[in-house]
Amino acid sequence: MHDGSCNQSVEQGVWLSDSEVWRRLARFYQDEGPNAWHARIPYHVTSNPHIAAGYVDLIQAFLDDWIVAHGAIDGTVHVVELGSGHGVFTGHMLQALAEAEEDFNAIGVRVHYIASDLAQSNVAGWQQNPVLSAALDAGWASFARFDCLADADPSMLFGAQDWPSGAGAAPCIFIANYLFDTLPQDIFLLREDETLRATVRFGQAGNSDTLDPERFELSFDFRPYVDSDLPPAVSRRVADYRQAGLRGHVVVPTGALACVERLRMLSDDRMLLVCSDKALSTEHALRERSLIEVGSFVSASMLVNMHAIGRHVEEQGGVSLLQSTQQSTLATAAWLIGLSRPQSRRSARTFARQLDAASPGDVYGLVNAMLPHRFNMDVAALLSLLKLTDWDAAVFEGMYDALLSRLGEAMPAVSADLLAALPRIASNRNRLPGAPDTLFRIAHLCQHLQRWDEAATLYQHSMAERGESAEAHYNLALCHLGAGDAAKARDAFERAAALNPDMLMAQGWLHRLEAGCSRPA
Repeated sequence: MHDGSCNQSVEQGVWLSDSEVWRRLARFYQDEGPNAWHARIPYHVTSNPHIAAGYVDLIQAFLDDWIVAHGAIDGTVHVVELGSGHGVFTGHMLQALAEAEEDFNAIGVRVHYIASDLAQSNVAGWQQNPVLSAALDAGWASFARFDCLADADPSMLFGAQDWPSGAGAAPCIFIANYLFDTLPQDIFLLREDETLRATVRFGQAGNSDTLDPERFELSFDFRPYVDSDLPPAVSRRVADYRQAGLRGHVVVPTGALACVERLRMLSDDRMLLVCSDKALSTEHALRERSLIEVGSFVSASMLVNMHAIGRHVEEQGGVSLLQSTQQSTLATAAWLIGLSRPQSRRSARTFARQLDAASPGDVYGLVNAMLPHRFNMDVAALLSLLKLTDWDAAVFEGMYDALLSRLGEAMPAVSADLLAALPRIASNRNRLPGAPDTLFRIAHLCQHLQRWDEAATLYQHSMAERGESAEAHYNLALCHLGAGDAAKARDAFERAAALNPDMLMAQGWLHRLEAGCSRPA
C-alpha cells in the first residue's frame, strides 16, 4: 500500500531471504515499539483468551506426556514467548497459566513465563502494564530482549542460572504467535523441467529511507540458483515438494527454519513449539499457489509455510501437529522435539480438540461472519458466541451495541448469565493505550440492569484506568441516584458539568436536585 507518490528503488536482484526488506521490517518494530500496533498492524486474532486457553491445555498435555516418557521433571519449566510485542497475548497467557496453577502443582511442575522481544522499547512498555508488571514483581514472570535469529546465549532468556541438561531435565515451551511471518522467506518456482528461486525488486513509495511497511513495494524475478548455496533445511524442503509433484510458486520459511534450529539448541532438543500465524498448514493448500498469494507483503508480513516447518521437525525425529483444514486468515501448529509420536498421544488428542476442531482460525472466522448479524441475535445467542471465545473482551466490544439494544428482551436467567460473565470479560480487557474502554461499557450494561452499586464501582475503575470524562461522571451520578444517594449524585453531576460545561443534562439534573427531585423521571 502507498499514497501514490513516486516509487524509490531500494534494491534489486537480491535473493528474497537476503533482502533489505527484512532488516527494515525489524527496524520498524524496534523504532515504533508498542506504537506499531496502534491501528496499523492487526493483532487481536492471535492475542486473545481463546488461544491462551488452548495453549495452556496443550502445555499440560505435553508435560504429562513428557513425564510418562522421561520421568519426573527436575527444575522449572520455562514458557518462552518469542516476539511478545505489545504484550496483550502475554497477559492472556499469564491469566490462563494462573488459573491452571493447581493442575501444574499436581504433576510437580513449577512454570516460569518469559516474555521476549527484539525491541527494547516493547520490553520497557511491559513494565507499564499492570498485569505483566504484577507477574514480574511476584517472581513468576520475567522479561528479556531476545533476537530469535541471532542470539545464542541461553542466559539472555533464562538468566544467569545453569540451563539443566541430562536425565530429568525440564523441557522448554516456546510460543511464536505472528512471528514467523516477519522472518526472512524464500519463494521458489517449481516447473516440470526446472526450479527457479525468487530475487526481489524492493522499492518504497516516497522517501526510500522510510521504515513504514505500508510503503514497501515488492516484485519478483525468478532465476536459476546453486543448490549448495541454500541452507540444507531449505534445500531439502524444495526437493521434497518437487518429489511430491508440487508445481507453481512455493514459499519456504528460511528464517523460521533457522529459528527452529536455534530453539533446538537452546532447549537441548527438549521442547514444545506452538504458534498461530497467517500460514499454509496442509500440503494440498500449497498446490498451484499464484505468486500474488505467496508473495504478497500485507500488514508487514508474508504468508508462512507451516507444512515445511513440520516436515523439518519430523526429519529431526520430532512430531508435527498441524490443522487438518486450511483457514483463510490463521493457522495454528505445534511441534514437539524429545517425544516420539507414540509418546505424544495426549498432546496430539489435545491439539486435535482444542486447536484443530476448535481452532482459533475456525472460531474467529465464525465470529467475524456472525457479528454483522448481531442485531438479529438475542442476548442468549450473543452470550453463546462470547462463551465460544472464552469471554473475549474484543468480541464483547464488537457486539456491545446489540447486547444493549436487546437487553430489555432477555429472560431473567439470561440477564443473570450475562452479569456472571462480566467480571471475566473485564479481566480479559485490552489495556493498551487507545484500546476501547471495556470497563465503561460493562458499567453501562450494569446500569441498564439497575445494578447501581456494581455500575458505580466500574465507572470509577474506568476513570482510574483511562482518566476522567464528563460522560462517566454523568452516568456515575445516575447510578448514585438509582441507589438513593443524592449527595454523591450531586458531586458527580457537578464534576461532569465542570469537565464539559456544555453538558446540559448534567446542568438540568443539578437544577432538579436543587428543587428537591432526587429520582430519575
